[in-house]
Amino acid sequence: MSAPTKSSGMGALDNAILERIFAVLAPKKLAPHKRLVPLLRVNKHWNVLGRQRLYEAISLKGQWISRPLRKTLESNKALAELVTELVMDTELSSQDPKETLDHIRIVAACPNLQHLTILGYASVEVDKYREAISSRANLVTLNASEGSGMFTFAQLLDMMSGWPKLQKLILKDTLLPSDSPPAASPGKSCTHLKMVKIIDTLDATKHFGFVSFAAMAPALSVLWVQPQREMPADVVDGLRIWAPTLEALCLLSDSERNYMFHPTVSRRSRPPYQCTWKPSSPNSRP
Repeated sequence: MSAPTKSSGMGALDNAILERIFAVLAPKKLAPHKRLVPLLRVNKHWNVLGRQRLYEAISLKGQWISRPLRKTLESNKALAELVTELVMDTELSSQDPKETLDHIRIVAACPNLQHLTILGYASVEVDKYREAISSRANLVTLNASEGSGMFTFAQLLDMMSGWPKLQKLILKDTLLPSDSPPAASPGKSCTHLKMVKIIDTLDATKHFGFVSFAAMAPALSVLWVQPQREMPADVVDGLRIWAPTLEALCLLSDSERNYMFHPTVSRRSRPPYQCTWKPSSPNSRP
């Protein structure tokens, strides 16, 4: 019986040990020639485990990587299925429609995407971006900002009807004005949605609808809404729907610079409050 070779011994390393090694060496942003990549070429066993570590959470911080990544994911469905978290953090994406188009196609290529952070996008491509995001049925977290508007409040409610697993929603200057009042989709709801934070320059009295939102997400525990002007008239009616589950509440507007907290559960009289609810992803930003 021949002695085990060096490569077979390396390949026999316990999965838990390999996971710890890969966790230390995993790059914070996807790029070739990083420390983890050479290890994936050692043997097939290492490649399978390391490839999942490399692709499950991707942060785009440079324009040059978006296009090759998009081509890789579109041509290799097995790799695309590994992606569960994307951070689109590229300065040029808000100025370059081509960069945003690559981001859109990356989102559309990842069927198991759960956590999506969008920090910048070209406004001319918002319709395509909205369509790509709407199609991601496994979304757990959506964090979108640094743009000039992507969807109306009514469109947001319609999109939420396709995200049954959504738990956390953060929007900053992402809403567009609309002439039609928002209405919840009949028979559809986001029962898992627990945390919502909306900061926007829109006139909330015209473009927000708290009752419609509460009908879509009746089990909120944390709500932060910060419009530029006054709160909409139906805010109290919405809060009545959330009263059984709400743990932390912040309503802040330019017209009344004061914080209002849920009277029965909040133990703090001044901001900032600390939310006890934790999102599913350890890498999610607050």
